[in-house]
Amino acid sequence: MAETLHPFHRSKAPSCINNPYYGFHIDHDVNCVFVKHTNKLTLNLIYDRYEDIFAHPMMRPNLNYFVDYSECDNQMVPDDIRNLSKFLVTKQVIRGRGRHAVLCSNSVGYGYSRMLDSLYNASRQAKKAEIITMIYNAEDYVDNEEAIKEAMIWLGINPDYERPF
Repeated sequence: MAETLHPFHRSKAPSCINNPYYGFHIDHDVNCVFVKHTNKLTLNLIYDRYEDIFAHPMMRPNLNYFVDYSECDNQMVPDDIRNLSKFLVTKQVIRGRGRHAVLCSNSVGYGYSRMLDSLYNASRQAKKAEIITMIYNAEDYVDNEEAIKEAMIWLGINPDYERPF
């Protein structure tokens, strides 16, 4: 079983970026990028988010991700998922290896996340990148907190960790 990580000291100012559509927070103490989308969710916003994260000075390969889509309006279509997979394949070096926990608000978001994971995994096999994804459908839980707690444990983070969002 993976070691449960605890943040060393929150006042070390882990990196946060927020805009009207998404925010992210990089915390090296727990080796994770926390992402939360709100309002609309489009392919271009996801591209922008990844570019913001990848360009950030605290970014490094092999970080885990917790991505929360539970409060956004998913406006993506299947072709967007295919294009996102192709984009992510080109970013394998900066992404490295890690775990990605994804919280979706409904079955459509869950299905799109599974589709992305399948397309990405099929594309990356020759390149030997390793991203392991666990997708949580909020509809399957009593509330989002229950799903988030399960995701934190799966990522190896203490479920009592004070999340940035």
